[in-house]
Amino acid sequence: MLLTSALRNWKDTGTVLRTSIFSLFAHGPLELGIADLMMCLSTGFCLPLQQMYAQGEMSWGKGGHILQHGLQSVWLGVWVYLPFYFEWQWYVRLQPSSTLYDR
Repeated sequence: MLLTSALRNWKDTGTVLRTSIFSLFAHGPLELGIADLMMCLSTGFCLPLQQMYAQGEMSWGKGGHILQHGLQSVWLGVWVYLPFYFEWQWYVRLQPSSTLYDR
């Protein structure tokens, strides 16, 4: 598959790698960089919760797992919603075309 893709790119563009994808990231690079940094940093929010479980201050059996999964769901929802909010071109291109649903 990799070889097929490389040969197709060579035939179409004259290069092995297709670099046109990078132009999609030119729109709002500062927003994208800040969002990536915040996403990486926000993964550390679960650390105090896990430390409370380890020290016995909280218990998985008394609703701790529900709290953990709730926080994970909120975290995932925020980071899935963000590209739609900022209308980043690279993400919008991944969405299905509305003409497919008009048939």
